[in-house]
Amino acid sequence: MAAEMGNNRFFRKPNAILWIATVMVILYAVWCVLLLILTASGLLLDSRSFECGNSEDLVDSRLEIWARLVYFWSGFSLMVCMLLLQELWRRNGFYARVSIVAASVLLLNMLLSVGFWEKENQVIKQFEKRYLALLPLADTPGNTLNQTDTICHSLNNVYRWQAEFNCCGLQSYKDWESLIPDSCLCDGLDNSSRCVNHSIFKQAGVGNYSLVYEKPCLPTVLSLVKRRTSTFWVAMTSWIHFTGVPILFFILCIVATLLKLGYWVIHNICVYVWKNSTIGEEMVPVVFIRKDNNNQTEEENRKDREAKESGIDGGVVLDIEDTTSGGV
Repeated sequence: MAAEMGNNRFFRKPNAILWIATVMVILYAVWCVLLLILTASGLLLDSRSFECGNSEDLVDSRLEIWARLVYFWSGFSLMVCMLLLQELWRRNGFYARVSIVAASVLLLNMLLSVGFWEKENQVIKQFEKRYLALLPLADTPGNTLNQTDTICHSLNNVYRWQAEFNCCGLQSYKDWESLIPDSCLCDGLDNSSRCVNHSIFKQAGVGNYSLVYEKPCLPTVLSLVKRRTSTFWVAMTSWIHFTGVPILFFILCIVATLLKLGYWVIHNICVYVWKNSTIGEEMVPVVFIRKDNNNQTEEENRKDREAKESGIDGGVVLDIEDTTSGGV
């Protein structure tokens, strides 16, 4: 019995709102654990590289930064979830302060995510610009223009894309002009949707006509580069919305409460002043008018003087002459 009374003093009495809040916090904690598992297993971030040489190291470094961002936010969110569960059920808990701290860190995480998002877009634009500078393409061993490092040349990456994704050229197979490499050759039929008849290609043993891949490589690679982190950004966006909506609702409730309180105070003050001005609850002197004051006896006059001196009678006594007794 004593233990039950002690629990009642320490914990809140369960109700529907408390249970709903508890379920939401637990679901959010499960979501954080799931993100940690997906990031650690490599399912959230695709580490595939589309360039050789030092570019692979750059991709790995960017993915490592994003993974650290997930680890940081997941770990912090799990800690906040445990504190919220404790403060929600504890009587006189400080769950409001914990929510404010979580909202502040959420804002910081949003700013970091926006910064990484802009940086990623800049990297993709630089990636596209670097390969467009190769046009027109030339299949010559001495072409070292826009090489990614001292070992791997950009044209080597183009050859790799053509063989892997069944494409030809960057924007079109015509980028190669008359020097189409073997990686562009298509083994499909003439009317195939992915092959086109290229009559300029001339090579010993091949003939005047050849089938090449119609699909360009650069749009395909760019879509894959963007998709490499699309799962990560979808997860982060959903995460921010899932966290921000309850916090925003909590902030709106606080603002609405403050506005309602201010309206109540101002309304009561205005109503009080209006009532006093209309009803006229002001202290005014009371005037007593006696008729035939001159006909009072000596005893009555003495009592009036004593009343005035003692301050009991706060009114003003006016002596009015009796007009009925011989007055003009």
